[in-house]
Amino acid sequence: MIEYIVEHQNALSGVTPSSMSICIKLLQRMLLPLFPMSELSRSLLWEPSVSIKEDKKDRQELKSPIGMNLIQALVNLLFLQDYSIANLGEQGNDLDGIGIEPRIVWSNGIDIKAARQTNIRQYDANRCNILSLILMCIGSGVYQEKTIPNYFNICLVDIQLANIKNLFYSLLNTILNYNWQGLGIPYVSTKSNKQEELVKQSLQVLYGLIECVPLSLNRAEELIEKDVVVKNIAEYMKCDGTGLIVNNHSKLVCQIKGEANYELLFKGITRLLSNYVASSNSILPASVKRLDCFSELLIFFLRLIILNPVLLFTIIAILYLHAY
Repeated sequence: MIEYIVEHQNALSGVTPSSMSICIKLLQRMLLPLFPMSELSRSLLWEPSVSIKEDKKDRQELKSPIGMNLIQALVNLLFLQDYSIANLGEQGNDLDGIGIEPRIVWSNGIDIKAARQTNIRQYDANRCNILSLILMCIGSGVYQEKTIPNYFNICLVDIQLANIKNLFYSLLNTILNYNWQGLGIPYVSTKSNKQEELVKQSLQVLYGLIECVPLSLNRAEELIEKDVVVKNIAEYMKCDGTGLIVNNHSKLVCQIKGEANYELLFKGITRLLSNYVASSNSILPASVKRLDCFSELLIFFLRLIILNPVLLFTIIAILYLHAY
């Protein structure tokens, strides 16, 4: 099943979107009971497989672990045309997944001014399925001993992971651009939709990615010597030159600059937080949709301020200007 996802991560050739969604949902139910069995999940997902090259010498070559291939495939599926984003036609043939590509980022916002994607219900549903599986992989560490690192997290913070920057900005801008007011008509916007679920999933996944604790230099060197899985993963990852595995999502938060970006962050988060007051003080009972992710949103906002202290000073300046 993982091979099926990996094989079609870049194109749905001969595969329907519904069959891919069913495969992802089945994989969620198959992986969850596998995580508590640490030795079995380790051998199935993280032991490198061997491929035999049929040439004159019949030499053997180690392939990347299945778990690493799964993470890359899931991230690529989030930007797969006709599945989670709109078809770009011939303009989508030159996508390489290395830098920031506004054509496939889900929404305008931080550092993205010309995003072409829109919120379509089926695309949002497919994104939610993939994000749910990624979130499950991020949380798989609760079934492991403290001495064993979460291999999924090590892969998810890798700078060489294709579309890693597009993933970061898609999740962040999806959160900041969500308008819970809808049309502003009582009771009309109270019906739940996939966009609301996508915002919640994006918030949880992005916070999980930012909170992935990178290995210290001594810890990384120790694990590379003792843990063959970390050693194999490190061979495919780009470290910072000293062998240190870095959380590149946290680095992207630190790289957010500019008064316009800070203002977008502040307005987006305050708009979401204002939902609690509006839904609690509405004259008509239950006429305003109430979000159920305020705790995650506050913790996420606090983490942004810790990682990017300039954001705090900008917020204070904005509040000061509004007060006077």
